[in-house]
Amino acid sequence: MSAAELLADLRRRGLSVWAEGSALWVQPRAQIPAELRPAIVAAKSEILALLATERSCQHCHKPLDAKRCCWKCQDRLCACGKHWTGSAFIELCLYCEAEYRRKYPHGEDQRTQAAQEAASPSQGDGIAREHTAAPAPAADGRPAAEAKAEPPAEPWREIPLADLDNSFSEWHVGLPSRAMSALATAGIKSVGQLEDYRAGEVPLTDIDGIATKTAEGLEEALGKFWEKWNAAHPPQPIEGAAPETERTEEAE
Repeated sequence: MSAAELLADLRRRGLSVWAEGSALWVQPRAQIPAELRPAIVAAKSEILALLATERSCQHCHKPLDAKRCCWKCQDRLCACGKHWTGSAFIELCLYCEAEYRRKYPHGEDQRTQAAQEAASPSQGDGIAREHTAAPAPAADGRPAAEAKAEPPAEPWREIPLADLDNSFSEWHVGLPSRAMSALATAGIKSVGQLEDYRAGEVPLTDIDGIATKTAEGLEEALGKFWEKWNAAHPPQPIEGAAPETERTEEAE
């Protein structure tokens, strides 16, 4: 029996086989057939070489499928091969997703649309154009060009929560590790989404995987984040307003 056949046979019997350095583990040990023990010892180096070439689940040590998923443990290895996503339905870990959002803030659809527009046939002056309807007037009757533009969203809303746990980020405050996967599974991946959740007066402990102690650590980390944010973005004085000292002197 070859090493590959022996490894497959052990797994068919429900045994977990994995490597830790130069050590070969087969569990549960009591269920290893006596007739296979000498074969396992003899083929140890070959089995370790096979295990080094395959990806296995960090929990049950069984091989992952083609999409790096373990459906038994409901976990998935990120494409980077370094971190686990916490769910078989999530493709990227928090760190890779934060990097993806930095590179493509408008998402895959807008990048595809931009590529299609760039490749569309040009008209007239050589610039690719599309017919667009005239902008509708504003509610007060003014042309759309004269209407006051909506103020931009607060920039802190787009900061990924992964940045708060990344030691290389300027916003690193050390989020509780248990909270990261729980928030990602709940679809909360940015500071804005988390603050929107907290504004709804729903306790953080209602999120699966966040216990009372984890919620307290999360609140403490958010407090440190706001201290950093307010220090980096002090309130700006209103243009044309007199300084507080001048108004005080005039009052006297």
